[in-house]
Amino acid sequence: MKYFSYILIFLFLTGGSSYAQTFDIKSYSNRLSTTGSPAMLVEDSVLYSFSVVEGNRTAFTYKKFSRQGQLLDSNYYDVQEKGISLIGMRRNMLQRISGSSLLCVQDFFNPTHDTAYPRLYKINNDLDTLYSVKLDLPGTTTINSFDVLVDSNQIVLLGHYANIDLQLGLYIARYDTALNFLGYSTIRDFRPIYTPGYGHAYFPYRLRRMADNYYITGRCFYVHKFVEGFLVKTDLQGNKIWDKRYQYMGLNGLDASVVPIGHDSLFIPHYFLSSQDSGVDKGKAIFRIVDTSGVVLNDSAYSDEEAYFTIECAWQKGGFIYVIGNYYLEGEKGFVWKLDKGLNTIWRRVYYHGDWEDNSSLYSADHWGDKGIIATGTYFDRYLNPSPYSVYVWLLSLDDSGCLGSGDCGSDISFVEWELPNQQLNLYPNPTQGLINLEISNSELKDGLAHIRIFELSGKKVYDTDVLFLANQFHLNLGSLHPGQYIIEVKTDSRLFLERLVVN
Repeated sequence: MKYFSYILIFLFLTGGSSYAQTFDIKSYSNRLSTTGSPAMLVEDSVLYSFSVVEGNRTAFTYKKFSRQGQLLDSNYYDVQEKGISLIGMRRNMLQRISGSSLLCVQDFFNPTHDTAYPRLYKINNDLDTLYSVKLDLPGTTTINSFDVLVDSNQIVLLGHYANIDLQLGLYIARYDTALNFLGYSTIRDFRPIYTPGYGHAYFPYRLRRMADNYYITGRCFYVHKFVEGFLVKTDLQGNKIWDKRYQYMGLNGLDASVVPIGHDSLFIPHYFLSSQDSGVDKGKAIFRIVDTSGVVLNDSAYSDEEAYFTIECAWQKGGFIYVIGNYYLEGEKGFVWKLDKGLNTIWRRVYYHGDWEDNSSLYSADHWGDKGIIATGTYFDRYLNPSPYSVYVWLLSLDDSGCLGSGDCGSDISFVEWELPNQQLNLYPNPTQGLINLEISNSELKDGLAHIRIFELSGKKVYDTDVLFLANQFHLNLGSLHPGQYIIEVKTDSRLFLERLVVN
């Protein structure tokens, strides 16, 4: 990564400006750390957040912020139930269910009985808890929730369970907006099956609807063996139609999210720990477009990064795909990655609050309508506040180019360009009148074969063919292309190279 740090000192806050800001988890007490990650709901002019408080392991807070990052309201809720503790938050567990009420979902653990279950809370716009219901599935000992979707006046809850025979399964539970239970379905013919002493498990991460089907992404975890990502398709009653596993070159990892693209395809971001070099973990990203049968239509595999990273969520807006996550290098930092629908990188940046060594994590993000990006996460100062009770909610507001504008944050905010890994592809001349030369090192070519595709920045493919490199070189005539900017993709057996090309 090449670092181009910009320390931005803000003077005043304007109505539509970008900013980054931190807030105490619990506004009327000492700073308390969160467990898991804060959930977030973005509306036209208001941001709601929902965070677990670690002080007594049974409390959480709601917060309400203006478009300018001002704290408008907050409330504190303690479940006051003996013998239970809260399990870390999921990212998506805060949703609007009517004009006057919100839904949040929280998991609980009872160590005495070794059981877990989710509870659904209905709250009003003033952040008062109205009532709650507990999810019970017959014959189960452990129930965890992972995602919730408000769909056609129904609440659809996704999770996994273990029954009394220690068999695992996925479930989809349905409620109406008054939290009346409508029913549930389970997916039990979905491996792996738990083996005593071996510890197989699977974890769903995202549930999305496209047309008359639900799509679920997640990972299967085989202790002492490997991890693999999965995609499951169900009908609207939660009955499984098929499940797919996706691996790249034999490597395993996690399908972190699923984003419907139009009415007939899905975007799936996949990441994994690819290698370790002198004790430093390195990560790798693979982005895929699949059709409604799970067939891969397009995929882009990036080279190993210099550090490990995780992907937390993804969404689309205005013909582009946005991915957020966390980058681990001398402290944790949040990142935003923007792609076109051809899976070409437009930009990606790493953001951090305070010092480079502090922990600044992003977990949820969305667009403020047409006014830019808002993300939320947590911030922890590793040096000034080494106590575990010094974690803040962190808000990061950006314009649509991922840039920070002027505003008053009361702190220094920084970001760096997260450049693509070294491509080892030489392309010249660039800009070009039409003729270009491509050179790739011999170690990246097998029998000289490669596949070349060229895309407009809109994602439209304008060139697609197999080629044969001679003496590691290939000459390409692009005289038929209109003047403008393009992304050229060269894929060999072992690597994928991306370069921006300008045609005059």
